[in-house]
Amino acid sequence: VLARVRDLLAPTGRALVGFHLTGVKVGSRTYPPEEFLTDVAAAGLQVEQRFGSYELHAPHGEYGVWVLSRG
Repeated sequence: VLARVRDLLAPTGRALVGFHLTGVKVGSRTYPPEEFLTDVAAAGLQVEQRFGSYELHAPHGEYGVWVLSRG
């Protein structure tokens, strides 16, 4: 999915990606930030910024929002 996001981005485009880091619903997959960052790099993307919410709060351990661009 991340590689497809990269392919859809304009050369100077950005993608906003966010998800719960804790309190995941039963049956949902957990996605630790370290694993996500490894997958981001493998897809040829880079992290421009990280936040703890879509309201741009400081990063924390409950929710993660990343601004991604082409690497």
